[in-house]
Amino acid sequence: AIALVEMVESLEDTYLETLFLCDFQESNFGLVESNGRYVAKSIDNDLSLFRTELENALTFEMKNNCTTDDNCAYVKCLVACDRGKGKCSGKLLTNNLQVLCKVFFQPTNYLNYR
Repeated sequence: AIALVEMVESLEDTYLETLFLCDFQESNFGLVESNGRYVAKSIDNDLSLFRTELENALTFEMKNNCTTDDNCAYVKCLVACDRGKGKCSGKLLTNNLQVLCKVFFQPTNYLNYR
């Protein structure tokens, strides 16, 4: 668990902008031993986007009609629904740590979380 949290924290400051892992699931991660400790590695990054790329994808999603935030998700990266306009707002509601916690540490919520 600690190795996963450390990996997610590193995504905040390793690159010029945050890398969002929008496809959090157990099969997309592995653990390797390095200098006597375990290090988490992301092994499936096809749905991982830097903030700018994600915002561009969300701009496309903004054209979609919605009634709930779930209608505006980019896989597990959740975006706000502007219920007044009935359109996706493009405002990102989740970060990597929030998604990691929902998927791995609150498994009962996972069934209801994209």
